[in-house]
Amino acid sequence: MLTPLAIGRFRIEKGIGQGGMGIVYRAYDTVLQRPVALKLLGTHLSGDEQALARFRREAETLIRLKHSNIALVYDFGEHEGRPYIAMEWVDGRTLKDILQEEGRMPLGRGLHILEQIANALDYAHHHGIIHRDIKPANILIDDHDHATLVDFGVAWWDEAPSLTTTGVIVGTPLYMSPEQLLGQPLDGRSDLYSLAVIAYEMFGGSPPFCGGETSTPAVIHQQLYLPPPPLLEQNPAMPEHVGRALEKAMSKLPADRFATGADFIRALRSHPVKKAPPSFFRRKKTLWAGVAGVLLVVLALSAFWQWGIGPSGGGSNNTPDASLRAASRPTSSPAPTISPTPADDSPAIPIEEPDGGNWQSVNGNERQFRYHESAIFPLAAAPRWHYQASQPLKIPLIIVEGQLFFPEGDAIQILNWRNGEPAETPSHLGASITAPLAAWLDEDFLLFASTEDDQLYALDGYNGALRWRLNSDAIPDEVLVQAVTPDGALYLSLRNGDQIGVDPADGETQFSLSLNDNAAVIQPPGMTATGVYLLDDQNTLTAMDADSHTLVWQTGLTDQASTPALPLEEAGVLAVGEQDGGVQALSVLSGEERWRQSLNGSVTGLAYNYERLFVTTAEGWLYALQPEDGVIIWEQHVTSAALLPPLVNDVWVLTLSDAGVLTLSSVENGDDWPEAGLDLGLSATQPPVFVGGWLFVQNEEGVWAFGPQEASSP
Repeated sequence: MLTPLAIGRFRIEKGIGQGGMGIVYRAYDTVLQRPVALKLLGTHLSGDEQALARFRREAETLIRLKHSNIALVYDFGEHEGRPYIAMEWVDGRTLKDILQEEGRMPLGRGLHILEQIANALDYAHHHGIIHRDIKPANILIDDHDHATLVDFGVAWWDEAPSLTTTGVIVGTPLYMSPEQLLGQPLDGRSDLYSLAVIAYEMFGGSPPFCGGETSTPAVIHQQLYLPPPPLLEQNPAMPEHVGRALEKAMSKLPADRFATGADFIRALRSHPVKKAPPSFFRRKKTLWAGVAGVLLVVLALSAFWQWGIGPSGGGSNNTPDASLRAASRPTSSPAPTISPTPADDSPAIPIEEPDGGNWQSVNGNERQFRYHESAIFPLAAAPRWHYQASQPLKIPLIIVEGQLFFPEGDAIQILNWRNGEPAETPSHLGASITAPLAAWLDEDFLLFASTEDDQLYALDGYNGALRWRLNSDAIPDEVLVQAVTPDGALYLSLRNGDQIGVDPADGETQFSLSLNDNAAVIQPPGMTATGVYLLDDQNTLTAMDADSHTLVWQTGLTDQASTPALPLEEAGVLAVGEQDGGVQALSVLSGEERWRQSLNGSVTGLAYNYERLFVTTAEGWLYALQPEDGVIIWEQHVTSAALLPPLVNDVWVLTLSDAGVLTLSSVENGDDWPEAGLDLGLSATQPPVFVGGWLFVQNEEGVWAFGPQEASSP
């Protein structure tokens, strides 16, 4: 077939692939002036109504997905009677090519890639979408190891009519789950099975179910009836816990696997329990037995149904999304049941164990957006526990590996999230801690603390032991901001304007540069896989290349910034809140202003759920803006008091005023849920942290933990 010169406004540059559904071209959008991947339905299928319907469904599916690790859809239409879909062009190589050329992958790099795809799958599954063809050829990796999942051509959207003939296998047998090979109903655990097969290939050097056989019948037989060979037989250097996690993830029965990608990644990153004295640094788990597990399923199902995240009204309860959630609890690490403390009449509630923390602990991912994929539950009025500080708490807490960490004077306090009990011996560093804590979770767990005497400490996150320390020779001034970048560097911003990057593992300096003279970065940096964005006290925004650590551009802001720069990659902008009342958006490529929106009151915080930007102000207003142009979608005057930075998922925006008034508002139209509103009866000076169904509130006097009440429908 002759390659067309143009399809609509897209100028064809070259063909890059052909599959059963059609042909993929690299093309150029002559209107928006950007490269695209253009997929055109094959001529031999243009009269096939089933193929046409599946192709249109792919476009409709992808338009609903806005995630940094999923290829975006730009346009969808028809050309001379043949449908086309224009998608984000991703520079890089497929994971298939990388594995063929480089062989087995180091554990740290592999986990970094797997976590990105697992996050993308959890996001898609949350929206009711099953990919159905997870394989290395559908994962693109750029030069910075940013992973992008492509080709939802066989995705199963639970709102679409069935388009696949019963018994027809759609997918790639080498990576398909047993239930998919058998033509059975699928949920998200099928995709996670495929991801586990990929992980085995990444670390073991070959897929688990091939054994030298290349014929499809032989592969299918092994997938259905044989266990995967132990990973350590293929690669003895792999930790045992990685092999155990892969075995569970590739269980023949979906109920025996991990329920979510987050559960799978946690297991891959888990470490053997060290033989050391008990420590609150070490993560603890609670195991459940039969009766408790049954109760958990019932309560979890009730919560999902009543919150409108699962099926509702007259909808079917047999969708992939619903069946995934229905079985999610017993197939993942069981959650503890928490009895309210102090005791009250509310029932025990099953709670997910906090595992990640707020965005100060792990930068460059969803936490900097203050976004949570999990449900946000209404909270009980009485706190489950309260920690009374002996010294004013000036620095926000972080939550990592199920524990709360925060500075109090020269000590790092560690609280058990279940009951607020402190560690018996907090780590005292001899000088007051001056910067927010940061954590590194890779092949290890390290906690970083900077003190007023220009010292930087790296502590073992599991037992508190000192790993390394940098003194004033390496750090010539006070550290104001510290954070871990997506590529694993510990980034430090000093009062004198120096920016220093060190290796988290050993403290070796990786880079050093200076901004404007005496310009101190006082806001947490905005981070992406390719850039670090810094706001200093002279109101200058600086973009730094994440790979070369060189300056890309600098621009002076016209109004004083009041929030960190928040990268909205899908819209190609950085959003910055302003003290004078407004939000400014600048191009991530050049720093040029894209749009500005005036609002009522000084901006106190931003949150982003990949579809809308949510803004809070000191006058008590909550706004939802379009990221592309700043147009106000809706606005609500939530309270007369100042609002702290919001938290958001796909359904609700949680706001908390400095007077302690909590409100849940619909992301769709801003309507609040009156029954979920709550006056906590205390002031709040730090942004709230919502993890695992619990809300943690902090002021200078202490920390309060609020657990959820029984869910009820608004």
